[in-house]
Amino acid sequence: MGQKPSGLELLLSATDALVQIVLVRQGEIAVSQDWHCDNRATEILPAALEAIFQLLALNPKELERIACVHGPGSFTGIRLALALAQALRRVSGAKLGALNGLQILAYEYQLRHTLPAGRLLFVVTHARRNLVHFQAFAIDALGCPKAFSPISLLAPDALGPLLPCGAVCLGNALGKYPELFAAYAKQASLLLAPEILHPSPQALQRAASSVSYLASDLEPLYVRPLDALENLSRLAARQGLSQQEAWQTYRHLVQEKPVSAI
Repeated sequence: MGQKPSGLELLLSATDALVQIVLVRQGEIAVSQDWHCDNRATEILPAALEAIFQLLALNPKELERIACVHGPGSFTGIRLALALAQALRRVSGAKLGALNGLQILAYEYQLRHTLPAGRLLFVVTHARRNLVHFQAFAIDALGCPKAFSPISLLAPDALGPLLPCGAVCLGNALGKYPELFAAYAKQASLLLAPEILHPSPQALQRAASSVSYLASDLEPLYVRPLDALENLSRLAARQGLSQQEAWQTYRHLVQEKPVSAI
């Protein structure tokens, strides 16, 4: 007889200063944890996961699926969550699914308000100074938000022409630029939802149930430019490298195929 399926799924997000862990067993949320940890996600996430498995007397090898937010957001958080998910895949043989952090916020809005099919949601999140991530979602016949446009990176004051009259707009950028979005709301009768900053475990679970899972590693969803690239000339000078040498080294590193010892 074959081994009985464990029905064990792990959902991970670390794209902001918030680390979220959700463990699902047989379709039910067994445990969820939120950690507000500026610059400490590397210390907290592996230790928190180890404690969860120990307390529930579970083995990571039992994992069947792992859904991970692969962006957009903090580069460090994205890399950490993806590296951990990919290590667990090698241990358990679990399949991996990639979650769009903007789409999960749209799921959160749907859980709270339930827009009808055909309505549009616009999710706007802070990327860096004077830049935001922006994506539109359309509600399908099942009440799920589906991407209506690709993710864009643009200045907040360029959003006006992209927001149609009566649109729903949410995301942490609303709190970063309150006066600007208040003006947009007045001009186009927008419905603002600044209170939706992070997804609930239920929103993560719903989003995870709608993605494809593969027996392969996930690619990060980086949208905004890397800070290190913008500072490459200054960083190269510290290492005694010319700008040309620094760029040659960078291109070699990103193009070189990684070799795994596992």
